Amino acid sequence: MSSFQDDSLEWIYEIMAESERGGVLVACAYLEEQLTDLLKAHFLDDEKAINSLMRPSGPLGAFSTKIKLCYLLQLIDSESYSHLETIRGIRNDFAHSHFSLTFKTDSIKDRMAAIAQDFTSVSGLEEIEIYPITIKTTGRPTSRPMNKEYWRFIFIVSSLSGTVTRKIASLKAEQGAAANP
Repeated sequence: MSSFQDDSLEWIYEIMAESERGGVLVACAYLEEQLTDLLKAHFLDDEKAINSLMRPSGPLGAFSTKIKLCYLLQLIDSESYSHLETIRGIRNDFAHSHFSLTFKTDSIKDRMAAIAQDFTSVSGLEEIEIYPITIKTTGRPTSRPMNKEYWRFIFIVSSLSGTVTRKIASLKAEQGAAANP
């Protein structure tokens, strides 16, 4: 099981070294792993049965299935469910298009506009200035500008991942309390 505190910087560094398409795929893979960990924390502790269900070709292996199951089991609320579905749609756009997509592409901009309004008042993302950043790849630092909408996407994914991680911790605390009455 991954730890948000341990992994968060690693996946963000990985994302910064990627194209927008690659970054979206990495971010969503991380978020999907967090949902897998949430489901595992909720399920009976039977690793063999869980792994059988959660393998990529298993009945619970798809990102969309994990999102829906977390919602139906009340592990995430309806707002998180809606946000995750939007993020999944953006991921699918990037993953399954043979065209070059960016966060300036109309379909991506529309999806981002729908979800970003829920995060703007909390995040202050409207005031963020984006500067070229140094990214260490293959031992050589490089700089490239990061699109504001791309940063907004990363922030939203990170925020959702934090929500899932807190729920995992809550489930584990409840399980620990139940085991030691």
